[in-house]
Amino acid sequence: MKIKFYDNKESHGIIIDWNEVRKLYKKLNTPKEFYNPCTLPLETCPYSDIMSERSIGKTTNLLLFGMCANKLYGTIIQYIRQSDDMTAPSVAKELFETILSYENGRYVRQLTDERYNSIYVRWRRAYYCLRDDDGKVIDQSEEPFLVMLSIDRNLTYKSSYNAPKGDFILYDEFIGKPPSELEFVNFMDLLKTIIRQRKTPRVILSANLVNQNHIYFREQEISKEVRKMKAGDSEIFTTERGTRIYVEIFGSKPTQIKLDINKMFFGFKNPRMASITGSEELWAFDCYPHIVVDENDKYITRQLRLKIEDLMLQADIVETLERGIIANVHPCTTSYSDSIILTNGEIWAKNEFYGVGKGVLCELFWRLYRANKVYFDSNETGALLAEYVRNIKRKI
Repeated sequence: MKIKFYDNKESHGIIIDWNEVRKLYKKLNTPKEFYNPCTLPLETCPYSDIMSERSIGKTTNLLLFGMCANKLYGTIIQYIRQSDDMTAPSVAKELFETILSYENGRYVRQLTDERYNSIYVRWRRAYYCLRDDDGKVIDQSEEPFLVMLSIDRNLTYKSSYNAPKGDFILYDEFIGKPPSELEFVNFMDLLKTIIRQRKTPRVILSANLVNQNHIYFREQEISKEVRKMKAGDSEIFTTERGTRIYVEIFGSKPTQIKLDINKMFFGFKNPRMASITGSEELWAFDCYPHIVVDENDKYITRQLRLKIEDLMLQADIVETLERGIIANVHPCTTSYSDSIILTNGEIWAKNEFYGVGKGVLCELFWRLYRANKVYFDSNETGALLAEYVRNIKRKI
């Protein structure tokens, strides 16, 4: 491809014709039932959040798409994980297993015009290579087509890492183990190190469906919208300051073999298995005790609220015959001047308090929470309160 630069300045990045990348990707003829990255609106959105159940080929096909960009423009994939141990050699071996095993490594041969037949990983860099019949490397590409990075090493990269061709950035499994409070900022810091002054990079965040209340959605200012999305939905959102984010929850019609496997091995009523089975529930939740109403229940107070982003939860303190004093938590739409409102955001009114709050009512609620005597209208509400607790600085 004839290389052109934004504003005729190399420092502003190579202009990538993503349609050309899509054309090359389609020539790979990947299995139709798996994820297709050609739908990404890379011309208009610098960010894409792609979520789905497991085992639909997201990572493999996104890597292949990046490898197509590498062939046409020399783009070097920036493959990001949460921590350094997630980029270890054993992980790298698994990362390319499907690409190398499919039709005896056809993808590599096709993308390198038959010059190479395998992939060689060293020092967290992946190179195309030629292996003989004994598996020995007898030739390899001069430049890597992929570099593996981790967010927890962002300060190390900041002073020494340079990626002038790092225009395809893939943060894989971004909904993983609970992130630290500063992880999103550290991720942005790493992106700044990679991007520098270029206009060309595209950032893809990929994950199996787990937590709809994940902190990344709040940091991206799309949490309210994401909670409303269903399998098969895709939409472009724009933040208040103008950053565009494409969000897709990839959903495909289950094949008969998938239905058979789910029935045979995974037919359990556990909402945390959504990403495994492809459940219509989409998100994986822990199970929380549900509200049970008895005619003898006596409401002590309905004064306590918890404001979490754009949602409001109400905590009813109730005296019951069998369970003693408990709290029932459920969404609500209103608050009153005498309400006590807890929040993990900004304080806007005199009856709002950060975190666990203060006073007799707040102390009672958190005592009930610690004693597992809080009940919820749904698992989603329970997960929302659990996420709130994880994000407040002061321990309950």
